[in-house]
Amino acid sequence: ILGVNGSGKTTLLNSLCGRLPVAQGRLWLADEEVTAVPQRRAALWGYAPPPDSLPPELTPQVLLALVAESRQAQVPDDPALLEALDYNALRHKMIGTLSAGQKQKIALMCAFVGEPARIILDEPFNWLDPLAIYALKNCLTQRAREGALILTALHDVSSFMTRCDAGVLLADGEIKRGFSSDDLSEGRKDIAAFEHTLYASLRPA
Repeated sequence: ILGVNGSGKTTLLNSLCGRLPVAQGRLWLADEEVTAVPQRRAALWGYAPPPDSLPPELTPQVLLALVAESRQAQVPDDPALLEALDYNALRHKMIGTLSAGQKQKIALMCAFVGEPARIILDEPFNWLDPLAIYALKNCLTQRAREGALILTALHDVSSFMTRCDAGVLLADGEIKRGFSSDDLSEGRKDIAAFEHTLYASLRPA
């Protein structure tokens, strides 16, 4: 999901994963209507909370254990993910002492508890350094290839163009334009022209 600030990306994602009520319409996930069942919506998605909402008095290891217990699942142990998010170096530190980028890494770890088949990530590359961004992109690409559905909200046009399999442009809470896998593949043949088209679509009327 690509859109400017205030377009509704975060609101949509929070509704999908049960953090907000559905104000209008009906929501179906996996052939199941879950409009009125936020607990079921939450159970169907892995979710990365806002990094500034993490409890400062806990360590990442304790936090992940609590998340795993609440979901009756296991803490992620994928070596590539642990390395991308620098988990082993951070797990014993107090969350309150971490930088914004380090908190983002721990928030992202929460989304992978239980190896969910569907994952929601809202601006996953915010505050991350270039090495972490590259490593995380590779992890997400690999998981998608293995069959996971990864739904992200992005400001990053480059990631949208080069890493996503499909997408939509959101404006004022409505889908302004959709891009299929074929659309994105075609756009990669002339990235500059495709980027210009995207920016023109994002610009307010």
